[in-house]
Amino acid sequence: MIQAAVFPGQGSQRVGMGLESLEGTREVAKLFVVADELCEYPLSDLMMNGPKEKLDQTIHAQPAIFVANHILWSLIGRENVNPSYFAGHSLGELSACEAAGVFSFETGLAIVSRRAALMAEAAAIKKGGMMAIIGLEDQEVVEISENANLEAVNFNCPGQVVVAGDEEALRKSEGIFKKSGAKKVLKLAVGGAFHSKAMTGAAKGFSEFLEGIEFHRPKVPIVSSEIAEVMEEPKDIKRALSRQLVNAVRWRQAVDYMIRLGVEEFVEIGPGKVISGLIKRISRETIISHVAKYSSKNS
Repeated sequence: MIQAAVFPGQGSQRVGMGLESLEGTREVAKLFVVADELCEYPLSDLMMNGPKEKLDQTIHAQPAIFVANHILWSLIGRENVNPSYFAGHSLGELSACEAAGVFSFETGLAIVSRRAALMAEAAAIKKGGMMAIIGLEDQEVVEISENANLEAVNFNCPGQVVVAGDEEALRKSEGIFKKSGAKKVLKLAVGGAFHSKAMTGAAKGFSEFLEGIEFHRPKVPIVSSEIAEVMEEPKDIKRALSRQLVNAVRWRQAVDYMIRLGVEEFVEIGPGKVISGLIKRISRETIISHVAKYSSKNS
């Protein structure tokens, strides 16, 4: 069976981070020490004990998710999943790169921490937010967004598109989306207008930061959630990771692409089951699993 290992991004964080069955093991303790030293604050305590309000902040959420994804992959997924492809939703793409051997865990955490800082800084300069539109076709959301000074930034699954922009534009457009037939319009608990032009400065800074880091060819092909194609050249991976900050996440298209490549099973590696839920709405023909199903074998 052809498998793809997929990693969630920001928004999947929660206190405990899905690591309850592994908490206290020697391997997790060692990884937590490394993470705390690299971040220069007790990230592990925040991950396991909260408070949630602090964990949800971009500057903390992104490294926390990266660490949790790594622990679940390295201690459970690597021994039980044999993926032909890796992919990740937004931030999760960095976990996919690390799992595929593009860079080490330590280097990846440094990259993620810099990414989070740049995005938080950009969000503080140009305040904005994001809103999920449920029940409209993609093109309808795109057209309304263009007329409302918003950007369609996440194509998650059929009938679910996320838009981003400044708070006033989001507020004014809510009624327009509903009048157009949207079943739900949900304001997301995020710190800025991510994947939009508001992140232009962050994308430039991130690109410059990545120039000084050595990337290796992935041992397993990575499917980009920005271009919905395989990327294997280090220079292409760097460009995609930088562009991702200002361009839309095309998760629906990336999953469809992997299915066309022959993927029969998607295994989500990370806290929660956000990605599993999206894939279920994209395809009912594929098998969808979560790394948690394997945890009892190794706990």
